[in-house]
Amino acid sequence: MIPEYKDVNAKIQANARYGKDRIQDFLIIPVGEFEKICLFAAEQMGYFVEKRHIESGEKMFLEVHEQGKIKGRRLLLGFYRVHNPVGETLLLDFDKRRESAGLKEGEVYSATGFTPNAVKFVLERPIKIFGKSQVMKILKSFENRFLSKK
Repeated sequence: MIPEYKDVNAKIQANARYGKDRIQDFLIIPVGEFEKICLFAAEQMGYFVEKRHIESGEKMFLEVHEQGKIKGRRLLLGFYRVHNPVGETLLLDFDKRRESAGLKEGEVYSATGFTPNAVKFVLERPIKIFGKSQVMKILKSFENRFLSKK
């Protein structure tokens, strides 16, 4: 008996965009790859990672300090690969995490951008936000360093 796969062409077309769009790939890569990219980004920014925490495979938090400096900046980095723009609620959680870690500032990177309320929220806090264009730069740098060696 030969099974009939009627939806094969539909599946191929639906998944054709993957592999062509870095952001789409970033949203679906395995957690281990997501972690590697986040750690690479922190290193490229000149930070040493003190602590790290992954939450539900969609959020990674890194407590970092500047490399080579005894009293360098310490901050919390947050990387989000959620399918919708990051909202005020997620940034409020990030800010609470930053404060409880005793860190004075934070940076949040989101592959899908931020809602208008989230942008307003960070105006009054020591948090910088970086959207899709910065995440694209990180992904391109990661690819150039690791994937071009194949």
